[in-house]
Amino acid sequence: MKRFLIPAVLSLVMFSACQPGPKQNHSQSIDSLLDDTVTSEEGRQIKEEKSGSAKVSFEKSYTAPNGIQFNITTLGDDSLRQMQIIAVRDGIFLTDIMEEIVGELIIVRITDLNDNDNPELLIFTETRDDHEYWHFYAYEFSDKDWNKIYFPELSEEALRGYRGEDVYRLIGRDMLRRTFPVFLEKDSTKSSGGKRVIEYMLNEKGEMYIDTILVNKK
Repeated sequence: MKRFLIPAVLSLVMFSACQPGPKQNHSQSIDSLLDDTVTSEEGRQIKEEKSGSAKVSFEKSYTAPNGIQFNITTLGDDSLRQMQIIAVRDGIFLTDIMEEIVGELIIVRITDLNDNDNPELLIFTETRDDHEYWHFYAYEFSDKDWNKIYFPELSEEALRGYRGEDVYRLIGRDMLRRTFPVFLEKDSTKSSGGKRVIEYMLNEKGEMYIDTILVNKK
């Protein structure tokens, strides 16, 4: 668990609240299926600004139901980017997380999958080649610390025929469902092996686990 750092004095930049506009030129794999569970506060409009030599490619603020505000920024426009998450509440700095991410940050959602009143910050990024791939970054925050959440590794059988194109959906308040097409060896651009469904849940320790795998569901 990572401990919050509490400095004596910190000035807080206020953001004006507004809803984020719809994403353009991206599939509906996540944006149309994940419920809107949190209000987004738009930061200043992203321009061709530089931070050192890296362009600011994403900058928004999100507020959890318990009042924690997450200010999220990514730098760079290549496949590898730097992400910074600054968490504050009631004008008090809580933590500053820096992490290298893969792809463009597309979706942010705040949840409480294990119903412990500690919000989780779910972040999805996207990369593309012949297919579309989503990457998952998640963190759980309490009053005093934070914990990084990892997807459990899938078995070779569960990954057989996988070529991306995942669809994620929040099911109720406690489950994240992941669905992707199964490609057979003879398939080129269109899959013919049905769908694979994987359902994830979060335990009391903030560890994500696989609850259900449905293989080759038509």
